[in-house]
Amino acid sequence: MKFGAYAHFIANSNGEVNTATSPSLGGSYKGTDAMGLYWSMIPEPGQRNGLRLMKKDVTTPYNVHISLLSGHIDPYSPNNSKVQVPVAETNIERLYMADNVERIPVREGALRGALFVPKGPGTFPGVMDLFGSAGGLIEHRAALLASRGFAVLALAYFAYEDLPDTFLDVDLTYFKEGAEWLSHHPSVTPGGIGVIGTSKGAEIALLMGIHFPQVIKAVVNVSGAAYHVFQAMKFGDEIVQVVDQDLTKLTECEDGLCFKNIFPKEIKEECIIKVELIEAPLLLFFGEDDPSFDAPQSAQIFSKRLHCCGHKDYEIHVYDGAGHLIEPPYAPHCKGSYHKFLGTNMAWGGDAQPHIKAEVHHWKRTLEFFRKHLSAPVFSRL
Repeated sequence: MKFGAYAHFIANSNGEVNTATSPSLGGSYKGTDAMGLYWSMIPEPGQRNGLRLMKKDVTTPYNVHISLLSGHIDPYSPNNSKVQVPVAETNIERLYMADNVERIPVREGALRGALFVPKGPGTFPGVMDLFGSAGGLIEHRAALLASRGFAVLALAYFAYEDLPDTFLDVDLTYFKEGAEWLSHHPSVTPGGIGVIGTSKGAEIALLMGIHFPQVIKAVVNVSGAAYHVFQAMKFGDEIVQVVDQDLTKLTECEDGLCFKNIFPKEIKEECIIKVELIEAPLLLFFGEDDPSFDAPQSAQIFSKRLHCCGHKDYEIHVYDGAGHLIEPPYAPHCKGSYHKFLGTNMAWGGDAQPHIKAEVHHWKRTLEFFRKHLSAPVFSRL
């Protein structure tokens, strides 16, 4: 899998280009952006559709090759058959995990995942990290959070090792077990933990805030709907009901399947997540161009319920031009990718420049939020 980007610059009188101050005049992006060559990458020609660049082995870096070519050309154009000899070139490593972070596989009882802990004495604020319907174990955000001073449990909950094959067999008590295990870990500062979730993982994060207030002290929702979607979930003997879905309204766009229209305009009360019952501070992010569900509608539902109950500490951000996959910034923007359980491509939405702007803001606020609301580390080397 190879991704690439290019940009056109005019060097200064010393023959230098600084991407933080020199605007790109054309290519994969335009304007002044120090990280533009990273987030504007797309799959290089000749590869299959639906590729998404997402770090799987966070213990190794990405290798980025940078070449300086003479003239403003498109190196990927089929009309550009002449081989360009670089004027200069270099390699850069992009790390997801700092040298002073340890990755520890977790196989405690039923729990499966990976714990990321800053090395050294003392304790660190604890965070549980959850992703969505793709299943498996996704670690890149946990590694990045740990590299900024948190002890983070990336928790798998289906389709990984000996866990259930499908989401329907997942019980919410599993996440309670994970939260209690993390909160009592010797590397975690006592007093409760935070939880961050994306998509279905965000729905679980909110349910944890409702049902486990004794341990969940801060909740971050990234692109999670205000109602239970797609697959039902168990909580002991109770089944968490999902909203009605009209699959005849499923549409296919250029980048994959779009689910937004399959959900009703009016949501039944029993399907809405009772966010007003969460005592912990809340931080909620949505992309206005999310094709998975009506994100502005969910933001409005949450806002009304939190306002009416007098919740004292919540933020809701709806980003214009952003899609579903609001991630830590500077990975290539992905408008659609292959979903292994659907067996086809799923559209994620968003336009590259407004989406990356949303990611930068969301990541900054997430770090500030957890630092404010979780117990400060007794000692941190980061």
